[in-house]
Amino acid sequence: QYVNTQETRNTEQIEYIDMRRQRHPNVYSPPDVTGPAIFRKEKADAGWEWFSAGKIEDYPKCGGLAMLHGTEEIAVFSVAGVADTSLPRRWFATQNICPNKQARTISRGLVGETLDGKVTLADPIYKTTYNLETGEGISNSALNLSTFEVKADDTTGQVLVRLPAATTLAAAMEEQVRGAEKAINFKRPTKGRDIANNVIDMEDLMLQRVSGA
Repeated sequence: QYVNTQETRNTEQIEYIDMRRQRHPNVYSPPDVTGPAIFRKEKADAGWEWFSAGKIEDYPKCGGLAMLHGTEEIAVFSVAGVADTSLPRRWFATQNICPNKQARTISRGLVGETLDGKVTLADPIYKTTYNLETGEGISNSALNLSTFEVKADDTTGQVLVRLPAATTLAAAMEEQVRGAEKAINFKRPTKGRDIANNVIDMEDLMLQRVSGA
């Protein structure tokens, strides 16, 4: 599932909650995460490091894959020209969580190009569009993606993404989500079930994701 590890994650995009002693799909819709992006590649901190995002040969000519960084996901894109695939490849990286309802789907989005040459990305579920270079929302300026620097080493065949520490990234993303929830007084279910059908505390699960436990 991830380009940089053999680890997998359930991508069903359905969470389950405990209702009347039965397991049910959740009935809530997470809020949009609005406002400026947390991270911008041109403002990367000096402490950010380069992490492997798989091999160049793993990537499609014009599309994306997801990499795992701690508990968070990064969407990495190879773009060899939308109208003319003979053009040299360009590389982009953003957060994989779509600000629209928080689905982890950005890496599966549709790459396009505007008439003035801007490379765009449409998320595959809600069709929200973004400028892939800057992360700025096009269809909705309140929805924005964090961006990260990417480089492809033709000598080693490796793709590298410059990122903050995994715990720093997770904490910042979680703080942004919590802020969106607080703004509309959104409350997550307190109990749920994991993929093995065990009852879990949803708050504990979120804390584990941030700490990397």
